[in-house]
Amino acid sequence: MIDNLQIDIDKNSITANVKLAGRLDVKNASLVLSQFNTRISGQHFKKLSLDLSGVNYFDSAGAAVVIEIERFCKEQDCDFLIEGMTEDIKNFLSLIDINSLAQPIHFTSSPREGTIIRIGKAALKILNDSKNIIIFIGEVVIALMYAIIHPRCVRWGDILLLFERVGVNAVPILITIQFLIGVILALLGAGQLAQFGAEIFVANLVAIAMVQELGPMITAVLVAGRSGAAFAAEIGTMKVSEEIDALESMGINPQHFLVIPRIIAVTLAMPCLLLIANVAGIVGGIVTVMLFLDIPTSMYIS
Repeated sequence: MIDNLQIDIDKNSITANVKLAGRLDVKNASLVLSQFNTRISGQHFKKLSLDLSGVNYFDSAGAAVVIEIERFCKEQDCDFLIEGMTEDIKNFLSLIDINSLAQPIHFTSSPREGTIIRIGKAALKILNDSKNIIIFIGEVVIALMYAIIHPRCVRWGDILLLFERVGVNAVPILITIQFLIGVILALLGAGQLAQFGAEIFVANLVAIAMVQELGPMITAVLVAGRSGAAFAAEIGTMKVSEEIDALESMGINPQHFLVIPRIIAVTLAMPCLLLIANVAGIVGGIVTVMLFLDIPTSMYIS
C-alpha cells in the first residue's frame, strides 16, 4: 500500500504539488490514480509538479501512473515537472517513451476504395488465378506425359494407398447416398406414373436416371468434396510447412511426387465408385417397389 500520498495545492500561484511515497506498484496504482482524480478534479493549474523522492519501489504500474498524470496535465494545458527521481526511477523511465504514450490514440479508418478500383483489383485477381491454373494444368500434363513414357518413375506403392483412401473408404457414404436417392426417385416416380397406370416404368426411370445422370454426378461431387478437398488441404499444409520447398531443394519434382499419384488414384477409383453407385441406386428402387408397390422383383429386374 502507499505509505503516504500528499497532494498540496497552492491556489494562489495556481500550482499543484503532488508528492508520492512508499511502493508504487500494480497493487496500488489504481488507488493512487483514484485519489489523485478525487483531489484534483474541478481544479485548473498552470503548473503541476510530481515529487517521487519518497517512492521506494517503482515498476511499470508506477510508470503508468506518471503517464496518466502527465496526460491530465496535457488536457489541462499546464506544465508538468517530475522531481526527486532516484537513479533507479530515472533508468526505468528512460526505457519508456512517456511523451508518446501520453498522447491520446486516434484511430483512423482507411478511405474506401472506389468502385472502379475494386473492380480492377478483382479483375487482376481473376487473371492472376487463371494464369496460375493454366500453369498448373500445363505442369500436370507434362508430368503425366513423362509418367506415361517412363512408368517406372511412378510411385505405384503410394497409388495403392491413395486408391484405398479415395475408393475403398468412400464406399460406405457413397452407397448410403445413392441408395437413398434411388428410394426417393422410385417414390416420386411411382406417385406420378400411377396416374397413368404405368408403375412398372419406375424401373426404367430409376435405372436411366442413375446410370446416365445422378450416378456420375453424385459420384463426382462426392469424390471432389471428400477426396479432392482432403488432397488440397494436405498439399496446402505441406506448402505452409515448406515441405514442398524441401522436395524442390532435393531435386524432386512435386508434380511427380505428389500430384501424379493422386490423379492416377482418382482416375482408377472413379469407374469402380460409379459402378457401385449405380448398383446402390437401383437397389434402392427395388427395395421401394418391394415395400410400397405390387410389382414383383423379378419383373422389376427384367
